Amino acid sequence: MSDIISFNIKTFKALSSQKRIKILKSLNNRQMTLSELSKHLNLPKSTLHDNLSILIDADLIKRVEHRNKFVYYKLSNKGYKLLNYKGYLKVTISFTFSVMFLIVGLDNLSRSLRYLIRPPPGLEHEYSLVVPYLTFSIILILIACAFGFYSFRSWRKISQSTRD
Repeated sequence: MSDIISFNIKTFKALSSQKRIKILKSLNNRQMTLSELSKHLNLPKSTLHDNLSILIDADLIKRVEHRNKFVYYKLSNKGYKLLNYKGYLKVTISFTFSVMFLIVGLDNLSRSLRYLIRPPPGLEHEYSLVVPYLTFSIILILIACAFGFYSFRSWRKISQSTRD
């Protein structure tokens, strides 16, 4: 799944109307029929139909026909990414912090272990100097794991909501 949203003339045209933006925001919550959108936005069905056609042509929404003969409209992946870019930003930032804390924690851990294995001359039995660094290293690695878990969970949530 690519995180890049391509904008072309059709996309800009679709986003140039306040009505179409309201339609997109309404469909961000859940899929709706033409009648539901008409009631929700207080717009005539003919106006909605024209605007929905433009949004479909720009690949911002999809038309989904169900077995019960109802036609629903829902956001496409492109439409979802456009409206929910903040979720992707959170995942990127939390993953970056995870990697940063992991690198610093592992570096600090390796320095502490090196000190335990080969202590500097004159400090052979001063293990109490290493304990705070080991503790700090473990805390950083645990923080890295927490950020990594949060970013993975957020990424899974976003990717599941964008599936067709």
